[in-house]
Amino acid sequence: MHEIRSCPVCNSSQWENFYQVTDHSITKEAFNLIRCRDCHLVVTSPQPESEILSRYYQSDNYISHSGSPSSLLNFAYLQARKISLRWKRNIISSQKPPGKLLDLGCGTGEFLQVMQQTGWHVSGIEPNQSARKKAEKLVNKSILESLDQPTDSFDIITLWHVLEHLPDLNTTVEKLKAILKPDGRFLIAVPNYNSHDAQYYKEFWAGYDVPRHLWHFNQKAMVLFLQKHGLVLEKIIPMKLDAFYVSILSEKYKRNFKAGITSLVSGFMTGLSSNQQAKLTGEYSSLIYIARK
Repeated sequence: MHEIRSCPVCNSSQWENFYQVTDHSITKEAFNLIRCRDCHLVVTSPQPESEILSRYYQSDNYISHSGSPSSLLNFAYLQARKISLRWKRNIISSQKPPGKLLDLGCGTGEFLQVMQQTGWHVSGIEPNQSARKKAEKLVNKSILESLDQPTDSFDIITLWHVLEHLPDLNTTVEKLKAILKPDGRFLIAVPNYNSHDAQYYKEFWAGYDVPRHLWHFNQKAMVLFLQKHGLVLEKIIPMKLDAFYVSILSEKYKRNFKAGITSLVSGFMTGLSSNQQAKLTGEYSSLIYIARK
């Protein structure tokens, strides 16, 4: 484990305690969250060393790597993902005609498959071997293991709930920026800890997902992060479905995986309330930031 001394967004060393959060899904270990007093980035600290971080992903419950439903909630996630994939495709189609696309943290490759079928030349990066092999079968091409391997230049680079997982946050974004075409676009989706569902569930909010999520953004921290890397924010788009899935999972954590159908109903209603309040505040459970050089 290593402590985070300075903020990766603003370089401040002024921190305040935020929450202590449990890894509910895999290890049941507790992790501390601290918040930067200046830019309000929340950080998991101490963080697991990079060489052991992978063990926190080794579970059938980690659905983006397994790709198969092991519970009713995961089945619902997979059904919602089908809708989400079409929606993401339409967002990208509104940005650019088909060209070259890179998806960092592509998981089992369903998004790459949809974009490939739409006419895009797709590339993916996925460090998890099992997920990578599934993605390769879907798109019938090699998936890179890391960003250090040779890559092309791209019209679109997507990070769907990936930025918060990156140990080398600033270094990775600079590498990505170098391979983004001059008129290209980043699409970066991250959870928003200022959302109503995050405020409601507090340390039980599934969007914290420690220690897999190392960095936790609100809109202020994310805008400052983009500015730090010379990126121009063009648009912020809400991910409304996330509020339901995250709230249902948070409800299960809060109830210690008891209450069954009650958790589903309560979580759904909290997700609905979160989206309704966000119509006024803009603070949706997850947000997509579209940015250019």
